[in-house]
Amino acid sequence: MSHAVVVPERPAWVGSLVTVAVAAGVVALLVPSALPGALLQAVGLASLAGGVHRVRAADDPLLGSLGVVLGVLGALAGSAVAVTAVAGVPSVATVGLGTAGVTVVGLGVLPVYGTGSHLLVKVGTALLLLAVVATGLFQAAGLGALLVAAVGVVVTWDAAENAIGLGEQLGRSTGTWRVEATHLGGTALAGAVAVGAGLVAADVGTSGLDLHSVALLLVAATLLTVALHE
Repeated sequence: MSHAVVVPERPAWVGSLVTVAVAAGVVALLVPSALPGALLQAVGLASLAGGVHRVRAADDPLLGSLGVVLGVLGALAGSAVAVTAVAGVPSVATVGLGTAGVTVVGLGVLPVYGTGSHLLVKVGTALLLLAVVATGLFQAAGLGALLVAAVGVVVTWDAAENAIGLGEQLGRSTGTWRVEATHLGGTALAGAVAVGAGLVAADVGTSGLDLHSVALLLVAATLLTVALHE
C-alpha cells in the first residue's frame, strides 16, 4: 500500500523573509526616521509567521502561540512607532501607506494564509508604490532615493510572487534557497541597471521636468514593468 507524500504548499521561506525585509527597507529609505519602527514591524511579522508555522506543525503549540502573540504585538507596535516618529502630514501619509503595505504584503507571503495570497501581495505593493508617489510629490526626496525605493517595490513584488509560486510547485520543505537567490539576484541586477539609467536620463534629457515629474514617470515605468511581468 503506497502512501502519497503531502507537500506543504506554502510560500518559500527565503523569498518570504526577503519580501518583508525589502518592503520595510523601502519605508525606511523614503523616511529614514521611520527605520526603527519598520524594523520592529518586520521582526514582528517574521515572529508571527514562525508562530503560525509551529502551531500548524504541532511541534510546540505553546511556543508557537507565544510567537503569534508577540508577532502581532510587534507588528502593531512597529507601525505605531514608525508613524509617531515622523512629523507633518506628508511624512505621516507616506509612512502610513508604507507600513500598511509592509503588513499586507507580509500577510500575503508569510504562512498565515496557507499557500499565500497573490491578491494581498498586489494590494500591499500598490500601497508601497503610493508611498513612493506621495514622497515624490510632497516631500523633498532625492531622485536616487526615489529610484531605489521604486525598484525596491518591484523587488518586493517579484520576491513575493516567486516565493508563492515555488511554494505551490515544490512546497516549503524543498530546499529552494539557491533558486530563490538566483532569481532575486537577477531582479536586483535589473533594478540596479534601471537606477543607473534613470540617473543618467535625469542628467541628460529631463531639463524641462522637475523632480516630481521625473518621479512620477519613474513610478509609471515601474508599474508598466510589473504589468508586463504578469
